[in-house]
Amino acid sequence: MKHMYKRILSIFAAAAFSACSLPQGTPLLLRSAITASAADSGTCGENLTWTLDSEGTLTISGSGKMDDYHSYFYTPWNEYMQDILRIVIAEGVESIGD
Repeated sequence: MKHMYKRILSIFAAAAFSACSLPQGTPLLLRSAITASAADSGTCGENLTWTLDSEGTLTISGSGKMDDYHSYFYTPWNEYMQDILRIVIAEGVESIGD
């Protein structure tokens, strides 16, 4: 029984160590649920919009140039940074801002 306890403890310790050593975006099962819904969107340029869907895809669409954001802190999707898994830049976007 003592050996079984040690084995179980070793397995849990190895799993915890492995989960902590992977890059942040890798262990999807260990991440918290995505908080974004299909309604999470806004503008990011005169004729550009951003949308974050429930699967973690941030889409920039429309036409023209994106506004400059001199720090990620000021981006309109900042509160969802941990939820973004993919970024799609649609046809028509002329430039990506700072």
